[in-house]
Amino acid sequence: MNWEQINDWFDAFHDEYVEGKKLVRGRAFSGAKIEIYGRDSIAIVLHGPYLRGTTQDEKAVELVKNIFDQEHQSIQAEINYERFQHVVSGEHPLTDVDWVWPDE
Repeated sequence: MNWEQINDWFDAFHDEYVEGKKLVRGRAFSGAKIEIYGRDSIAIVLHGPYLRGTTQDEKAVELVKNIFDQEHQSIQAEINYERFQHVVSGEHPLTDVDWVWPDE
């Protein structure tokens, strides 16, 4: 697994989950990022849950909160490096049970 493979996977992930508005735990999200913690832990983070029908102005406010307010709730999947390799290769895709809110 190299950076190009990770970027290709993340581009497809972003298209499916953010642009495609795929629901996770009943919500759509306005952004996503990958956080890498050393060699052993990777987090896929979805930002800015919003309900269907949210206006563009409300989405812009959520985006600003996601960038500047670290306390703003995000949902994420924390996975180890070995599993992440399987996710990127398509062997073991992420499922709804992978995603957790910070207060869980």
